[in-house]
Amino acid sequence: MKKYTSLVNTLCLCASLLFITSCEKNKSGTWDDNNSTASKSDASSWLNERDLQSEGDSFAFADEEFMPLREDDLKTLSFNEGSPQPKFSPGEAGSGIPGLQHFKEPSGILSEIFRNVYFNTDEHVIRGKENLTFIYKMASYLKEHPNTYIEVQGHCDERGPEEYNQALGTRRSQHVRTLLIQHGVDLNQIHTVSFGKEQPVALGHTPQDWAQNRRAHFKIYEKN
Repeated sequence: MKKYTSLVNTLCLCASLLFITSCEKNKSGTWDDNNSTASKSDASSWLNERDLQSEGDSFAFADEEFMPLREDDLKTLSFNEGSPQPKFSPGEAGSGIPGLQHFKEPSGILSEIFRNVYFNTDEHVIRGKENLTFIYKMASYLKEHPNTYIEVQGHCDERGPEEYNQALGTRRSQHVRTLLIQHGVDLNQIHTVSFGKEQPVALGHTPQDWAQNRRAHFKIYEKN
């Protein structure tokens, strides 16, 4: 009888030890599905935080991994910046200027004023002192030369659906237009167009190439 009782006690002790060990593993998240899901969520949160690193007034992305864009994202791409549109479109009767196909690449000193400005991934807001300085110089020139008209082109990198990038390019060009108007430029001097991802300047598939393609580009027409 004593041997039977001792055997039962031994079995109970082993079962208890196994139960405690199992609980400890669950606490570590090794075998627990719920804990594993939480760990993935924490990792995702960490990735989101490290993607955007502040550098004073400018921002730089530390990780350019492509996150697939959803069709629902298009609904957020309203490009109403609060600025009225020009009275006439280029080439339209009464506009006094030709169509946008007659606008030219800036040359000479104008190429130093009307320089590309760049955007972060999935953003349409201009950041960084250098980009904002270019906007200020453009505004100053346009105010001093009311017979100069510009085409603001919005461009995107190759990632994401075509429709998404077309909308994002529109939003980028409209944002530049709004900034120029806020700096005192006549709204009728500024015309916008979006090329989405259709006209890349860098043909590679690296973060450096994508950064060059996320841009606003400028063409000008000087009326005599």
